[in-house]
Amino acid sequence: MKNIIVVLVLTFNSVTLVAQTSFKPGYAIKSAGDTLFGQAD
Repeated sequence: MKNIIVVLVLTFNSVTLVAQTSFKPGYAIKSAGDTLFGQAD
């Protein structure tokens, strides 16, 4: 019974997920001084 509930919850949650669409270039500086370049929404 628990397995069925878990499958139903995951199925309904996956339907409501929305992907990010407006990515902008950016970067993050970590405390060690490393810089991470990439895109963020």
